Amino acid sequence: MKVHLSFLIAVIALVLGSAVEVKACSCVPERPVCESFGSASAVFVGKVVGAAEQKTEKNDDGTTTTYDVGAIHFVIEEAFSGVKGRKKVTIRSGTGGADCGYWFLRGERYLVYAYGDLKQGLGTSICSRTRLLNDADEDLSFLRQLPVEGSGIKIHGMVGKLGDNNDEKVGRSIEGLGGIIVTITNKLGKRIELVTDSSGSYEISSLKPGEYEVRAALPEHYYSDEYSVRKVKVIDRGCAIEDFLAIPNGQISGRIVDVEGNPVKKAKVVLIKTSTQGRFSMRDEIATDYVNDEKGRFELNQIAPGEYLLGVNLTLSAAADEPYPPTYYPGVSDRAQASIIKVGLGEKLVNYTLRLPPKLSERVIQGLVVWPDGSPAVGAQVHLTDQNHPGWIANGTVKTDAAGRFTLKGYEGISYWVLANIYSPKKMHAEPPLVSANGTVSGLRLVLSSEGSLCEHYYNEGEDK
Repeated sequence: MKVHLSFLIAVIALVLGSAVEVKACSCVPERPVCESFGSASAVFVGKVVGAAEQKTEKNDDGTTTTYDVGAIHFVIEEAFSGVKGRKKVTIRSGTGGADCGYWFLRGERYLVYAYGDLKQGLGTSICSRTRLLNDADEDLSFLRQLPVEGSGIKIHGMVGKLGDNNDEKVGRSIEGLGGIIVTITNKLGKRIELVTDSSGSYEISSLKPGEYEVRAALPEHYYSDEYSVRKVKVIDRGCAIEDFLAIPNGQISGRIVDVEGNPVKKAKVVLIKTSTQGRFSMRDEIATDYVNDEKGRFELNQIAPGEYLLGVNLTLSAAADEPYPPTYYPGVSDRAQASIIKVGLGEKLVNYTLRLPPKLSERVIQGLVVWPDGSPAVGAQVHLTDQNHPGWIANGTVKTDAAGRFTLKGYEGISYWVLANIYSPKKMHAEPPLVSANGTVSGLRLVLSSEGSLCEHYYNEGEDK
């Protein structure tokens, strides 16, 4: 069975939905209701009646809103766990910055998921399922139908592997792995062994509340690390959902040498699927290794079964540390002549030697950056971006001198766009010229006549330039 399960890959995502925008705060993707309930110290519906501090924020329409922050006082209207029998409770939350604080509106009713304990203090944040009561229909439907106390907890999830399908909108498909042993162990060492069904799913109910260790025994041809073992703590009537992604542990290792057979001590080695069409970019990289080794050794890991191209500078432009043209294994510049590397499930391929051609020769690109009236633009930032890899700075950025002049270094055989931007008193850029692939270039004249940063345009749209 194939399903799309984005939660199998724990990607840290910027949280956009909250009472107010909290800069530099990030949270893991929101967990289901039963799991949030199972891990919370207290869950209740309450009305905000006061707070130790308040914050006033200006809205886009010019009005202001005052929020309760810090220690927030609630009158409890409906208790689901942790605060039963109490009429009031104080919950701490952040006051701003990167503390992930949830800011509350005085007089409003909320469903609160709190963590900590009553003695030391309960707290919440925008990373919890805490929300205005009007937005909590899904949560309330679950919470108001909880089984009787003492029903125990449920631990469930699935074990899957990445499928071949790759939908840009929903991501890679996940194929469930049947027959995998999942062990659940309590604090006393008592073990329960489950086996995943044909869809990769496992489940056990009516366990006692408490702490457990959940482990998936993946076959040896899959990669295992500390994330193959999870520790959970669940309260009565809650659940824990633990999904395991089985990553194939295929491997390719070898050396990078120069044209004379000497080790290349710095290089970025990449692996690309043979099915990838057109110009390569970093998103096409299946595996990478940044060589920084006296013997030029590299090792690519976690490779799925398939056919691949191995090479250097396939996705980025030549730079000072890697002044080489795109080169495919075993040492050719033409993709059609590249050797295809076939990797089986968990297969370890060794002693691959990639020989690089001679280093590219440096060349100089010079010019002048001016304002529309012809006066020199002092301190403008100028850099090159490879025509074949737009959006990436080649060999760093320089600033124009008092006369608006700049000097950049590129490489023979590469055509470059020349980008000039200035950020004060406002963002301005020049329309970039495309310089020839060979020889010294001088006399360029770039006019800062357009608003905004061209860097932003190239990073966002560069692949289409």
